[in-house]
Amino acid sequence: MSVEAMAVLKSLSGLPVPLQGVALSGVVEGSLLQFTVEQHYCNTEAQAIEAVYTFPLPVQAVLLSLEVTIGGRTLSGVVQRKREAVETYETALEEGNTAILLEKARDGLFTVSLGNLLAGEQAVIRYRYGQLLSFEQGRVRLAIPMTVAPRYGNAGRALLPHQEPGSDITVSYPCTLALHVRGELSAAQVHSPTHRLHSRMEQGVLTLQDSGDLVLDRDLVLLIEGATAGAQSLLARDGEGYVALASVTVTAEAKAQREARAVKLLVDCSGSMSGDGIDQARAALLATLVSLQATDHVSFTRFGSTVEHLTQGLQSLSPSTLRALNEAVRKTDATLGGTEMQAGIEAVLSIPVPEGVLADVLLVTDGEIWEVDALLERLATAGHRLFVIAVGASPNEELARQVAAVTRGACEFVTPNEDMQPAVTRILARMAAPVLRVGSVSWSTEPLWTLGTGDLVFPGDTVHVLAGFRTAPAGQVMVSVTGAAVPWAQSVALTAGVAADSTLARLAAARRLETLPNEAAAELAEQHQLVTRFTSCVVVMARDDAKRAQAMPVLRTVPNMMSLGTVSAGGVMRSVPRPPTMPDLGSPLFSLRETVTPLSYSAPGLVENDWQHELARELAEQVANGGALPSTLEELALLGMPEEWVQVLHALVIEGVREIDVVAAWLANLSDDYGQEHFTACLQRRLVAAADQALRSRLMSLSA
Repeated sequence: MSVEAMAVLKSLSGLPVPLQGVALSGVVEGSLLQFTVEQHYCNTEAQAIEAVYTFPLPVQAVLLSLEVTIGGRTLSGVVQRKREAVETYETALEEGNTAILLEKARDGLFTVSLGNLLAGEQAVIRYRYGQLLSFEQGRVRLAIPMTVAPRYGNAGRALLPHQEPGSDITVSYPCTLALHVRGELSAAQVHSPTHRLHSRMEQGVLTLQDSGDLVLDRDLVLLIEGATAGAQSLLARDGEGYVALASVTVTAEAKAQREARAVKLLVDCSGSMSGDGIDQARAALLATLVSLQATDHVSFTRFGSTVEHLTQGLQSLSPSTLRALNEAVRKTDATLGGTEMQAGIEAVLSIPVPEGVLADVLLVTDGEIWEVDALLERLATAGHRLFVIAVGASPNEELARQVAAVTRGACEFVTPNEDMQPAVTRILARMAAPVLRVGSVSWSTEPLWTLGTGDLVFPGDTVHVLAGFRTAPAGQVMVSVTGAAVPWAQSVALTAGVAADSTLARLAAARRLETLPNEAAAELAEQHQLVTRFTSCVVVMARDDAKRAQAMPVLRTVPNMMSLGTVSAGGVMRSVPRPPTMPDLGSPLFSLRETVTPLSYSAPGLVENDWQHELARELAEQVANGGALPSTLEELALLGMPEEWVQVLHALVIEGVREIDVVAAWLANLSDDYGQEHFTACLQRRLVAAADQALRSRLMSLSA
């Protein structure tokens, strides 16, 4: 299709959007998914652009390869250390060449930058990822995330400025799908609760295709049910050696259930839960109340910007308590404002538990917050297990899985079209089960390294154990589980066939990164060409002198489609931004702030102080080591900003300017004045792009 004939997609701001559509294809065989995504771009402008797009991947997926096709040329990416990859990318842009940079923003989020796409050019960015699939409670649930829903809080604490994935109600990205299911799973019942798909069986391969109306507005979910979760093994080359995978489904019987249990119900009633989310939350809570026993204790708490306890502590589940709780659940709505999740969890953890009773928390949420890391740090010492039911069309998978993992709980994902009762039944069964862990794993040959021992597992779930070897292992591997009512173990016959490609070895390497020191992990990621928090992937397409861009490209951020369910008859329902972080005015650092007069305070002579050079150096080092940019005044102070300058910036916050915007504008000015010798060109450009220009000018005038 010619550029002239192509419809020009524009964002809400009226700027052209270069992303034209996406094509998905993949293969499921045994416990392995290999998936390819093609992003199609077109520059409909008269100038060179840099398209930047942050998109989701499954949290458990491993990105395996990147290539780009422009003007009939196809080039493959090379994984380098993050700083080296950024420098390669920026140098290419400065020389007028085209380059692509693929970065891991955080678990489940990646950012691709397509720099120097010339006027009228089209490009296809193609990446491939792999994922180990697991049977959980008798089924395989495969979720392909398609968009990033709006999240509450300060994205600057989690992402670099250019990585923030905005949402736009005006954009729509068409998508195609072709998924092939091979082997034993092809005979299972495969269906999607989220989309209309066409299926056909040919020569033992089940093919699923879209119905022509697929767009990137919600997760695409496939359920594989009715298959037997038998023991499986895979063997593949890993350089000069081998890597083996053994998968078993735990059928151990749980120990006797404790006589009395306490379930603390915690439901997200923030604005992002409006519509489908709160309907699902009510269904989950009602199903839970029906499933609890008379000997159980229960509490009910709602949270948003505030926290509301609907019970006075834990209550025995008497008929009157049950009636009151049912009524309270039916009246529950998403009217509590912002998603202050940590405050809600703190309030629930503080509810006293009767002696001799163990308490668990059942959290129902869409998980749409940015500040996951601080929450996980708190939960590591919570002393409660958290079981999460993640609801909505595009829930935050990272939050649900990591909250469950760090507290030894479990999570379930339920889309608006799925039946809630089975999910509640599964989560309560796990809640009643003891803590099982993978015990000893006995390989027939002594391994070089192993993965999986000690992993948490629930009855009915799949265990994946991996190991590396110098020579191909043979015979059996025995996997045992600790914590069961009676000893449980299962043997797996190791396959004699060796897989031809390197996918399994690279999936194993990605899991090994978590067990290694940073430098060793970075070396392993580079060796296996994996995009991680230590490494990024870069492609450079050198151009002839006549076709090189003559100026740096204009930034065009590609917004995500608005997630289905966040739009209603009343308009767009977006997550409410977190209020500005206000430092403690009583602390020594900020003791003089009450005397600051807005609009009139200036700080002559501060601009050229040596502290700014030092702060720029510290900041560059922090970002180069994978750290986030500061987004609060307190973080700037910790980096070395003098108290006088903190007061200058805080005066603007007192006026009502968002603190994150003040910090972004100040960093952009710092980049222009003092960052040249420390910051990469990429960081400089993106700091400037993220800042409000009027606010930058105002800061300059305050320091004049």
